[in-house]
Amino acid sequence: MFSFKRSFNFAALLVSKVRGAGHGIPFLATMDYNEKQVAIIETAERLFSKKGFDGTSVRDIATEAGINVAMISYYFGSKEKLMEAVFESKTSSLR
Repeated sequence: MFSFKRSFNFAALLVSKVRGAGHGIPFLATMDYNEKQVAIIETAERLFSKKGFDGTSVRDIATEAGINVAMISYYFGSKEKLMEAVFESKTSSLR
């Protein structure tokens, strides 16, 4: 389980490093995510980087991604699991 601080910005650092390496949607699409999941992950990544984990609600992510709030629970189970998916999508190429 991850532990987050309000000023947590490690996701932004990972995003900049991975995107700088030429990864993005094609990289995420090669993992086992469908287009809707990719959109949710990228929206969550952007909002977590901007507002922090605690400052971002599931409703914020759903509204920004143009989806129903229930889709986040359906695909990821919780906001914490969604953050894990963001990290996994950004760090799997670094292994």
